[in-house]
Amino acid sequence: MRTPAAPRLRQAERRRSKPGFLAGPTGGLLDDTVGAMTGSGQDVEPTRNAANYAEPGTTPSQNSKRRIGDPDLDATIDRVLELVGLRGNDSYGRLDNRDQLREILVSAVRMAVDSSDGRADRLDLKIANAALSEMRNAYLIFGPHRGVRKVTIFGSARTEVGSPLYVQTKMLAAAMAAKGWMVVTGAGPGIMAAGLEGAGRENALGAAIRLPFESEPTNLLSPDRLVDMRYFF
Repeated sequence: MRTPAAPRLRQAERRRSKPGFLAGPTGGLLDDTVGAMTGSGQDVEPTRNAANYAEPGTTPSQNSKRRIGDPDLDATIDRVLELVGLRGNDSYGRLDNRDQLREILVSAVRMAVDSSDGRADRLDLKIANAALSEMRNAYLIFGPHRGVRKVTIFGSARTEVGSPLYVQTKMLAAAMAAKGWMVVTGAGPGIMAAGLEGAGRENALGAAIRLPFESEPTNLLSPDRLVDMRYFF
């Protein structure tokens, strides 16, 4: 019976950590992994899956980020990318971002291996999960406005409406919007509200962080212009 992926990968990691490890013809990652899978400590001839492991023109470090080192898991990741329509528009998959997405999936699978080995703390995994999910949401909201110049306004949530600072901020935001800029600020009261009010709904983007004892995001923002996060990344 074939050894499960996690033990095979852990064995490969232990061998790579030994001083004096000699890299093989593909740069180390393939030979080390295949050696671990076959029980051999020596370099071996690449298997029929070897071409999937090492990409020409990349370093061993880059290859290690893009490949798990297990044929079944790497083939599954490739299949997932193909199912969502990413087949690679060039030899390295850069044109449709396949290379970056593969590294994200590789990291996720490695974290799963860490979890099965007892090395991953649940809280750490929850933070990583929330970070990736919230960053994706932020990209979707900010993406359509990528080509528009922006100014960020920082300020206190305690500034009173009608105070000199509030009025000044509102006037500044309105002036910037009139020049074709968008205003990015928090979705709270005070200086943040002044910036949003001055810019107007069509020229404002807001970010809100979920905190206890704080008010709900302002109604000065359209829902499609608001990034709501538990953490700021």
